[in-house]
Amino acid sequence: MGFAGTGMANIVVERTAVFVAALQGVITQILRQRLQLAPAKAKAFVADVCTMLIMGIRTNSKEARHP
Repeated sequence: MGFAGTGMANIVVERTAVFVAALQGVITQILRQRLQLAPAKAKAFVADVCTMLIMGIRTNSKEARHP
């Protein structure tokens, strides 16, 4: 059974899928060294990216409900 088949609300599955896909893209850029990042700063950078992604998902979902 995949994540989407767990019985969770569709909006949760959609938001999670967007978050995971975006985060995977950022991590891929770091690992392929397309995004130059000092190893000492990587953890904080990824944490900041996660925060921005979550804020963006929340903001976009509110705008979609209340244009």
